[in-house]
Amino acid sequence: MQITERVATEAARAREWRYVWTAINGLSTVGPLAAIPFTSRDIRADLVAGGVSSAISTGFTFFWPLEVEGAPDKLALALELAPCQRLSSVLAIAASAAEDEIARRAWPWHALNLGVSAGLGAVVAFGFHHPTGGVISGVSGFAVGEAQLLTQPVGLSRDPLLLMSVPRLGPLWWQSATGELNVVGVVLEGRLP
Repeated sequence: MQITERVATEAARAREWRYVWTAINGLSTVGPLAAIPFTSRDIRADLVAGGVSSAISTGFTFFWPLEVEGAPDKLALALELAPCQRLSSVLAIAASAAEDEIARRAWPWHALNLGVSAGLGAVVAFGFHHPTGGVISGVSGFAVGEAQLLTQPVGLSRDPLLLMSVPRLGPLWWQSATGELNVVGVVLEGRLP
């Protein structure tokens, strides 16, 4: 499979992932808010806080797609270039999309998820004096956020052909005694992701 086909396949996976998580986050927004009229007055603030937090997640998920989703359009424009320029452009587009996949799943996003979840839990627990609700909101928010991060497509960043073809995506690999190539990660400009 050529790099352009791999990018197109990854773009479809990323789009599907974004739509699924937009739906999950959207339901996590609408569900609690729709339940407000049917719940006791003392837990309504918990439901509103959870709904608002999920609405923010829904917005970020839908309006900030992975770079790979737009890569096929960029690759189509590269088809008009001369062969050497086309190859260089295709590799640069694919490498940029792979770097975005790595960056969007890196530790700062996990730390942000922890901070937002802990903040929501603290608001519910201390601001509304619902410690149990705060713990439930914080832990469930963190778990859902981690599930979203860990299910994010990362196929381009692990693609052995792309790793070998793009100089700035240096592979961290070894060759077995049978000659099999084993890719275990990538090094971006001398840094581990």
